[in-house]
Amino acid sequence: MKRLAACLLALALLPSCASRNNYLLNRGADLADVVRGHVMFGPGIAAQVEVTRVLGLGVTYTRDVFAWGLANRELGSWRESVFGWGFLVGHHYERKVDPLGSISGSYGWNFGQAEGGAFEASVGGTGLDLLTIRATFMLVVGIDIEVRIGEMFDFVAGVFQFDPAGDDLDYASMDRRDPPPRRPEPDTSAAPAGGAPSAL
Repeated sequence: MKRLAACLLALALLPSCASRNNYLLNRGADLADVVRGHVMFGPGIAAQVEVTRVLGLGVTYTRDVFAWGLANRELGSWRESVFGWGFLVGHHYERKVDPLGSISGSYGWNFGQAEGGAFEASVGGTGLDLLTIRATFMLVVGIDIEVRIGEMFDFVAGVFQFDPAGDDLDYASMDRRDPPPRRPEPDTSAAPAGGAPSAL
């Protein structure tokens, strides 16, 4: 059984030989996607837990707080305003995330709206985002942690060259630099010095 598993792993890794850098960078990025977390400071209060994007319990309210942490595959700082609620079902609304634009996006259940469905998925997300566990606690100082089960699946599938999240990038082509611009050729069609001006 161990030999079979080793053979299957070797076969899965063979296509990566030609693009080893892409493979390793994408697996590292997939691994970084598994956890999002940041600390916050500012006017806010939160005590909320979500088990998947569908079920949650508690309330989060932050207004233009300072935030530092891991988001969108990189460490950084930003300002955010978020309102979230959960009573078995719930909703998470990112009112402001500056300058990132978005982290998790807005998602959850909508009630009493004339347009749209009953459940709103985050813009730019995938179905894998539904499988996320989240905890937020704050009283002036706070912490927000997401464990993304769907991205764990994406990482394991990526080992075998599958990309269910559709987020693998071609880093090799991004690394290619454009050649420097060519110098303009001298204009040889100009009249020689001292020549007669052309008649108009």
